[in-house]
Amino acid sequence: MKAKSKFEEYSLNGVKAKILIDKRRVKDDLTYPVKYYLSYKSRTYYIRTGINISINDWDGLFKSELTEALEIKMFLKIGFNNIKKYIKELVNENEFDINELKRRLDKDGLFKFNPVYIPSQIDILKSLSLCSNEQLMNELKKRLIA
Repeated sequence: MKAKSKFEEYSLNGVKAKILIDKRRVKDDLTYPVKYYLSYKSRTYYIRTGINISINDWDGLFKSELTEALEIKMFLKIGFNNIKKYIKELVNENEFDINELKRRLDKDGLFKFNPVYIPSQIDILKSLSLCSNEQLMNELKKRLIA
C-alpha cells in the first residue's frame, strides 16, 4: 500500500522542509516513524517527532476529524511552524546553518515535548470544565488552519 509521502512542505532559498512518514524502516508493530525532513545544499537531515503510525492511519490522518487525529496534526503543525519560523529567521540573517536551526529548536524545547501527553492534558481541562468536546475540537481546528 502506498502512503502519501508528506503532510506539509516548505521551501525557502534552497532550504526544504517536509513532514513525512519515513518508510525506510518498519517497526515491529508495523508502524513507521513520522519525521521532519530538512534538505540543504544536497544534504538531508531528519528530526524525530516521537510519533509512529501505520500507513493506513497516516493516509487517514489527512481527512480524519477524530480527536486523536486532530491532536497529532496539531502537534505536527506546531513543530513545523517553528521549523519554518527559524528557517525564515536564519535565511533573513544570511546565516542558514542546519546546526543553528537544531540549536534554536532545542532551545525552544519543542522536540522534548511528547505528544502522548496531549490526551491527558485535554482530559484535565475537561475535568475542570474548562472546555467541552465541541470547544476543544473548534480550537484544534483553528490552530491547524492558522
